[in-house]
Formats: sequence, structure tokens, C-alpha cells
Amino acid sequence: MNKRDYMKFEAMMEIVPPRKTAASAMILACRNWFLLHPELAKLEANEAGLNACRQYMHIELNREEGPRAHIMDRLYKRFSNLRREMETDAMAALIPDLVRAEEDTIHG
Repeated sequence: MNKRDYMKFEAMMEIVPPRKTAASAMILACRNWFLLHPELAKLEANEAGLNACRQYMHIELNREEGPRAHIMDRLYKRFSNLRREMETDAMAALIPDLVRAEEDTIHG
């Protein structure tokens, strides 16, 4: 991983370091998939869940030994799933209004 690629990914994903108060627990959870999986499963599809994924990515990308591909892959998939859930919920909230607007136009 070169610095330019890292910076590009970091900017695209809006990766942020965890707060100092949460960092120790997050670093511990990132030790292996067995510990990390339950933490990711708890995340809700909201901005806080996305930020937690970003923070875990920061921890993984900045490991002394370097990032592990299988952990980064799972973090990215969880992030994508959370984002997709948020987008789907936002779209579903619009559908009743769109349907009502179409009906009003047709029956005018």
C-alpha cells in the first residue's frame, strides 16, 4: 500500500480515527475476526454505524503489521451494507409520497 493510495481511500471513505476514549476497545476488537464480528453486528444503519466502520478501518489500516485483507474486506462489506440499508430506507420513505403525487396527477 503506498501513501497516495491510502490517502485516496481515506478521503473517499471519509475514514476517521476513533475517539481516544473508544480507541482501546476498538483496537482490542480488531485483534481478530472472532472479536470484531459481534461489534460490527451491533452497528445500526445510521451515521453512527458508518462512523464506527470508518474508525475500525482506520485502526486496521494503521496496524504496525499492516492491514489484513480479510478484515478490511469485511469492514468494507459491512460499511456498504449499512449504507445500502440507509439508502433503501430513505427511498422507501419517499415512495408513498411519489405514489400519492402520481395518483393526484392522474385523478387531478
